[in-house]
Amino acid sequence: NNIDLWSSPPLDKTLTVTNGGLLKFLDDESDSTYRYWKFSWIDRLNSNGPAFGISHFYLGDYITFSSRDVGHGYEKTIVDPTVISSAESGTMYFDTKNKYSNFSGFGLQILERDNKDQLERLFYELGKSTAFYFSIDPTLTYTDYLEELTRFVYFSEEPRFNHIMRDFFTTSISLKEVI
Repeated sequence: NNIDLWSSPPLDKTLTVTNGGLLKFLDDESDSTYRYWKFSWIDRLNSNGPAFGISHFYLGDYITFSSRDVGHGYEKTIVDPTVISSAESGTMYFDTKNKYSNFSGFGLQILERDNKDQLERLFYELGKSTAFYFSIDPTLTYTDYLEELTRFVYFSEEPRFNHIMRDFFTTSISLKEVI
């Protein structure tokens, strides 16, 4: 809301908990530049009250490429770093680790200079050590669930920018999910 009054705010969203968490992008709203924000958690299925933990909460600016989309052929891999050992008797032992996703080959073709500069600035500010949210399809154009292609990630490699002509570039980025 633009005032600290919550009887009938102009924006009111209900989110559903999924395995990927609570995710909502407001880039499809006509106006999402409000001064005051209120977050309420109601757990109707838990009679003892809400029992939850929040690991991340992000509400803020984002980068979007309006004239280009990720090119065909990117790769998503679910990595299971579980260590498997076997005893002399043949018994198998598993040191189970958390699974995570790797995304590679995100190609952005015919990227205009201002979009290239935004991505370059993002990498310069975050580097390979600071995580950020990344979504390929935040408005569900070709996927069914937001958590399918939205992850909390960091750059696993430096972005590579190739100059095509004048103010146009291509780039390829690789990301690793934070667990």
